[in-house]
Amino acid sequence: MQRQFKEEIIENQLVFKAYISSVGDLNGFYGHTEFDALQELFQDDEGNFPKINEKADFMLGNNKIFVNGLLKK
Repeated sequence: MQRQFKEEIIENQLVFKAYISSVGDLNGFYGHTEFDALQELFQDDEGNFPKINEKADFMLGNNKIFVNGLLKK
């Protein structure tokens, strides 16, 4: 899964929001930060599979929480 940031203006401030931009074999792609899911289950408000152009707020397994594409816990 690859994330991409989109610029949005919220309350007159420029905010960078992370969205899922691709899913699948990403060999040859490199990002600022990479996470190996180690075959852990993906979970978000919509189900158990990442969807293109959805916000990058999700969980991997039971203890890795991502908010706006960044690992929080």
